[in-house]
Amino acid sequence: MKSSILFQTDKAKAKEMLLEAQKLAPKSETGKRINDILERFFKDE
Repeated sequence: MKSSILFQTDKAKAKEMLLEAQKLAPKSETGKRINDILERFFKDE
C-alpha cells in the first residue's frame, strides 16, 4: 500500500491518503482496517 511508504517519510500525507481511501469504501475490510490504523497511529492528532 502506498500509504505505508508515505508513513515512513511523511506521516501527514499518509494520514491524508488513508482518509481518502476510507471515503471510497468505508464498509470494506480495508476501510475497517483503516479505522484501526488511524486510531492506533494518529489518535493524538
